[in-house]
Amino acid sequence: MVFDVQANSLIAATATATATALVFALAACRVDETLPPAPAAAATAAEGRQAERLRAHIATTPGVAAVNVLVTLPPSDPFARTATATPARAAVVVATTAGADTGVIGDVSISAARTVLGPDVDVQVQIAPPPAVPRLTQLGPFDVAAGSRRALIATLAFALIVAGGLAAALVWALYRRGTRPHQSRTRTTRGS
Repeated sequence: MVFDVQANSLIAATATATATALVFALAACRVDETLPPAPAAAATAAEGRQAERLRAHIATTPGVAAVNVLVTLPPSDPFARTATATPARAAVVVATTAGADTGVIGDVSISAARTVLGPDVDVQVQIAPPPAVPRLTQLGPFDVAAGSRRALIATLAFALIVAGGLAAALVWALYRRGTRPHQSRTRTTRGS
């Protein structure tokens, strides 16, 4: 019986030491580095990489000012019994410069999407023309749009009339007080 108690103590001590070593080993491990990414995170990262490749390709086209691309890849489910037949989708928005050939830019965008994402990709391209530049005319020190010239003249005339009215009101107020604009309020003894 004495032998059994000593054996049980030895087994308990060994089990305690093993459990402690296992706890320390697990605490030292970083779980994030050893696990693969979640399927949703992997799909988002893949879509971002494909969108950046497509954006970089379209941005090299002459006449393109800016490009925004959104890519949606078909879902990848390794446990599905049948494969899904949905194609990848791409939405491309292209801002062009003045004088750009929008037909060429649209064709390049579609062919680049088919090259990057596959021949059965569903592509939608929106081409935004550059904003119209208004014709400017010079009015004194100001450069204004031709349509705003009369409004600026009216505003400046109104401001001039208001300033003249305020000056006349100041002169009238000083005259009524008995002080001329060129005199001071205090009288001196010199010259009187």
